[in-house]
Amino acid sequence: APKAKSTNVASGAGIFINDIHYDGDVPKTEADEYVVISNGSKEPLDISKYYIYVASTGTQGPTFYFPKGTVIKGGSSVRVYTNEIHKETGGHSFGSGKAIWSNNGGLAVLKDGN
Repeated sequence: APKAKSTNVASGAGIFINDIHYDGDVPKTEADEYVVISNGSKEPLDISKYYIYVASTGTQGPTFYFPKGTVIKGGSSVRVYTNEIHKETGGHSFGSGKAIWSNNGGLAVLKDGN
């Protein structure tokens, strides 16, 4: 399936949701789905206490809290997977044993918990 890009992205913001890979290849659990969080600035930004949640149903669904000390380098990105750990993209996971995104898309919300 062609990869859809989000059309609701804050421009000029430091930290933003860059993409949602909502249709995984892993059967049933879709553990390889992920959300891309990017730093659009030139400076490293600490995203400790930021959190992201699935809001496809209109309410706060599965939620991931970035741990203390999480920094995204300027111009870089990290991924938060449904249920996989990939150190090369930050090592973040919702830890969900089932798919959290609809294969037709979804809505994610990123908030600063500070």
